[in-house]
Amino acid sequence: MRPDSGGSQLHLILPTTEALDRLTAAGKLPNAKNLPRIHLRRGDCELLRRRLGGAPWNYDLAFKSASTLLKNAEIYYRGAARLAKVEAAADEEAEASIKEAVVLAISTGYHNALGERKCLYQSAVQGVIEEMSEEGLLWEEDTKRIEFDDA
Repeated sequence: MRPDSGGSQLHLILPTTEALDRLTAAGKLPNAKNLPRIHLRRGDCELLRRRLGGAPWNYDLAFKSASTLLKNAEIYYRGAARLAKVEAAADEEAEASIKEAVVLAISTGYHNALGERKCLYQSAVQGVIEEMSEEGLLWEEDTKRIEFDDA
């Protein structure tokens, strides 16, 4: 049973919401630099907000909004990959593309995208997934699902 969060857990989501608001504002600046990195962090913020729906926080609103937050992250990562490609920022393009594929695998069960990224970026895929896990962007079940798909 999920605890009813009411307003008591609002302090959990406010920092990530504020960070997302600031990143959105930064991306709109006319002389904004490194737009791919800004979009990557926006996607990360959405995954962090979703993560609050799991243990140990169990924030009810984040849990109920998990599919929307995953979709938002997917869109931000896809945008980051496109911007990075235009800017010829290979590292950001790889990171964003891999993160988008991870989110697709988690949210829709479309695991081919992750396999395609492994063909394109080879050793970078495992490193990005490990980094996502270490940064708390994934639920434990997500990591298990990705590992299962690896086999």
